[in-house]
This record gives sequence, C-alpha cells and structure tokens, in this order.
Amino acid sequence: PSSNSNTILLTEQCDQVCLMCSQPPKNKDYLHWDLYLKAAGIMPIGSILGISGGEPTLYKEELFEFLIKAIEINPSLLIHILTNAQHFEVKDLGTLEILNENVLWGVPIYSDNANEHDQIVGKDGAFEALIEGFNCLLKSGSRVELRTVLLQNNYPSFAKLSKFVARHFVWIEKWAIMQLEPMGYARIEWPLKFVDTTIAPENLENAVFTASSCGIHTELYNFPLCTVPFQLRKFCVKSISDWKQKYLPNCDQCKSKNSCCGFFEWYDRQAGYKSITGIT
Repeated sequence: PSSNSNTILLTEQCDQVCLMCSQPPKNKDYLHWDLYLKAAGIMPIGSILGISGGEPTLYKEELFEFLIKAIEINPSLLIHILTNAQHFEVKDLGTLEILNENVLWGVPIYSDNANEHDQIVGKDGAFEALIEGFNCLLKSGSRVELRTVLLQNNYPSFAKLSKFVARHFVWIEKWAIMQLEPMGYARIEWPLKFVDTTIAPENLENAVFTASSCGIHTELYNFPLCTVPFQLRKFCVKSISDWKQKYLPNCDQCKSKNSCCGFFEWYDRQAGYKSITGIT
C-alpha cells in the first residue's frame, strides 16, 4: 500500500513498435482477471491502480468488463491506463462515460505531423487512428493525460506540437512531457535519441510556456530538477517509480533532493546529461 506504482502489466503485445519503447513487444499476455479483481478489492481507499502493456486495449472488451467490476467493488479506486487509443469506437461511448469518474487514460502523441508521429511509433496510419480515438474520448467526457516523450526526432518541432496541443486539447486533464527512459529500444542508438536539456532547453521551455499560458496543466516527468532551467522546475514531478529510482552521489548535498524525481536505476552518467550539479 505504500508503493507509488501498483501497476498491472496486462500484456506485452502491442500493435505499435515505438522506436524508444522501454517495454518492447513480446507475444505474452497476463490476463489474470480474477486475481486483478481481488487485488482491486483490497486496495485502500483512494488508491491508484495502473494498467499498462503492451497495449491493454487489444483486450478492450475484457478490460472494460474488469474496470466496471473493479469500480463496483471499490468505488474510490482510481485507475490510470496507458493506451495508444487506437481501438476506441463510437460504440464504446456509453462504456467510456460509465468509467469517467474513476479512469484516467494516458495517451501518447509525439508530433503534430502525421508522418513524423507514424515514424516514431512505427505504424502507418497511426496518427489518423489516434485522432479518431481522441474524438471518442472527447465525446464521452473521458479524463485524458496526454503524454509526449522527448526525442531528437520530435524536439525540433516541439514548438509546433505545443501550439497544436493548445489549439485542440484544452479539454485534457494534463499534458505530461516525458524525458527518455534508457531501457528497451531507447538504448539502441541512444545518442541519436536522447535530448540533453542541460545544454538545449529552449524548445522544451517554449512548449511548456505555450501550453500552460493557454490553460493546459503541464507537467515534466522523469526530469531531475537540475536538468532543466530554474523557471521549469515548478513543472517537474516525482514521476519515477520507487523500484526503478536512484540518486547520484552529487545529489546528497542537493537541497531539493526530497522533491526531485531522481534518475532511473539504469541511468548511465557517461551517456547522459553533460551538466549535473546539486541545487544549493
């Protein structure tokens, strides 16, 4: 009950192959619905249950059934589901409405340009399907956390993406901009993917200030406080799960350590940020 990451890995199958995926697809499922329902029933009041993959909505009907039952037995349960939102249809609107109060859908978008987004997720037509999914979520009044991973592939166009988000996604609950996790596919050609915000923060600053000035609640995930400019630190959250979090030796004297997300356990200082100094 004290963990900040009680998450069900529902499946390792996925219909996208994102070039930075930290959980590369495998032909494995973990569809233990009865056990998950028992777990949901004993979670303390107000707990958050994560559901991840792979792509959980590959088993959409079974997932919907589980969610409804879980909320019935534990009405205070909050459920955070990571999904590419490619599989929502008009016929799902009624079910999505039932889940509104308890479920937050974490949905990624990587660019305002369809070709660039499709290239990042490794699937032709993904952007078009994503927009259709967003329309279903919007019409059903669903709660949405928009998620964008920072990459060298999309960083040059980040200002355009932020304007796109500000124009079309004022209805979302928040926009989570995420630093790259050095795991899975992300480690392949890491220097060509990782954006060092200690030396190139400008595009990130522009995106955050554009979105927040338009009333979109914006947060920075997986960014240690010392890796972003002072004016962005108020947007950083302690996002790294406790089981994969570490601090560096020079974090010991940092006055902001307790409010900082720290680093991923597998962070490599030789391939990471060029300038890291504790905040004094």
